[in-house]
Amino acid sequence: MKKIFFLFLLISLNLSAQEIGYVETGHGVYKFLDRMDVLKIIEGYNSFELPKTRKSVSKYLGMVIEKKHKLNSNDNEYLDELIVEFEADLFGTITNAEKIISEKGVSFADSYWENEKYVYFLKENEFSFYTNLQFETGFIHSTSDEFSDKSYSGLYKFGGNVRGTVNHNFGFSLFGTNGSFFGSKPLAKSSKELKYHSKFILKEFPNTNTDFYDQAEGFITADFGYINFKLGNDRNLIGYGREKIILGDYSASMDYFSTSINYKFFSFTAIHGGLSNGFNLLNPRTGENIKIDDKFLAYHRFALNLGDDWSIGAGEMAIYSNRSVDFAYLNPFNFYKNAEHTGDGLDNTLLFYDFSNQSIAGLKIYGQLMFDDLRFGKIGTSWFGNQSLLNLVVFTTPFLNSFPLDIELQYLRIDPYFYAHRSVANNYANGEYPLGSVIPPNSQHLNLAIYYRFTGRLKTFAEFTFTEHADNEYGSNGELLVNHGGDLFYDRLLEDSYEAPFLSGKLEYRKSIMLNFEYEFLNNYYADLVLMYTDDKGVIDNREEFRTHFTIRFKL
Repeated sequence: MKKIFFLFLLISLNLSAQEIGYVETGHGVYKFLDRMDVLKIIEGYNSFELPKTRKSVSKYLGMVIEKKHKLNSNDNEYLDELIVEFEADLFGTITNAEKIISEKGVSFADSYWENEKYVYFLKENEFSFYTNLQFETGFIHSTSDEFSDKSYSGLYKFGGNVRGTVNHNFGFSLFGTNGSFFGSKPLAKSSKELKYHSKFILKEFPNTNTDFYDQAEGFITADFGYINFKLGNDRNLIGYGREKIILGDYSASMDYFSTSINYKFFSFTAIHGGLSNGFNLLNPRTGENIKIDDKFLAYHRFALNLGDDWSIGAGEMAIYSNRSVDFAYLNPFNFYKNAEHTGDGLDNTLLFYDFSNQSIAGLKIYGQLMFDDLRFGKIGTSWFGNQSLLNLVVFTTPFLNSFPLDIELQYLRIDPYFYAHRSVANNYANGEYPLGSVIPPNSQHLNLAIYYRFTGRLKTFAEFTFTEHADNEYGSNGELLVNHGGDLFYDRLLEDSYEAPFLSGKLEYRKSIMLNFEYEFLNNYYADLVLMYTDDKGVIDNREEFRTHFTIRFKL
């Protein structure tokens, strides 16, 4: 039985988090904190940058615990689950944690199935160590003719992670998995986590096994309260809404170094990371080796919380390549646009502004305006060089605390040639996939998401999307005929028109409906069912697909 009452007694003794590290971007606690934020249960929370530190997450959970009496029963059930998981971070105790390996040998306690699970853990005054084993297996079925060899594919993987804290200020984490598949390999390759796995998606070579895939992430971090440093490789999500326009999860994660400062109403974040210019090491036509030059991303953002209802931010990104690390971009307090202008002028720099407002309980509005290039004298015209992106998001809980339903609406408008660059090596991509939104340039996109929690362990998510995209015109052999600024891998050429009207080109439409059920039948044992219908309509071809994806995942 969960010792919730005992945990509440500890609140007055220890409100500071004891563990150093980060909560992975896919964790359900973030959507829960979004809901608590819009209900004004917590203060100062901003979802613009993920992941958050364990200290930060536990701080907000502490605010929720203090107002637990204001939550409905479903939210309270989920909060109880989070209290068990983040007990060490909230209270510095591990009374609801179970381990398989102990001084008495290997065993499963009766309370193991409902408590937080570890293969082994050790928590002392200056040191903590936690390790888990993780397993996942899934089945995908598709009705698309694209996978006519087989209409199904099975994926399975296993691995584990270790994390810990040293001397209250330093943390580490290492995560790795290895897996394989059966059934249709093209269908397996189309899954989100495998499409950018270079060895798995390459054509098979003699004596080379490409039927497995692996994943590894890890970092070390130093947390000194107001300032945090991090070196490693894991997933970052930056931007508001379901479609992240700065850093999304459509490309492989990158190796990077980051610095963050958070002090009361002020925050600052800087990231410098390494990217890829491509996957293939062999030219498919000549068989010769292809030189892959270094490519880097620099990002920084300054933000202010203006009271309880408003926050504003401004930042820059820079993509540069074909040279080693540039100290002008490694300096987090430099102006990237100025660094580009005083350098060779070939780098790709972008500027953005963002805001959020929650003056009305149950309603929060987010906005972002990003500029790739801008000439004031050409504003209001269709000149190709004015490239901007508009992102508007509304997040609401229309029934407040009485009904656990959340609605999120997002609108994106992306100008022609946005994310592209005159040097294709400096486009806004990591390898062959976009760094930010998967929505291409010269598009507008609408996303409606509905979240509902039946119980603390059963939740559902429904999403409807509509995208209108004006693509470039290509010949039968794939050669570019007319450039409308609809592909981030094709910037404007000298022979292309100076005019690039929005949504001019080969019009394509995509509609999709997704329904996702997640059920935690035992603590840390999950069953996920995703049903998705996609309808693509273009000038040349139309395509419909109904996809089912069922997954079982758990950790020991």
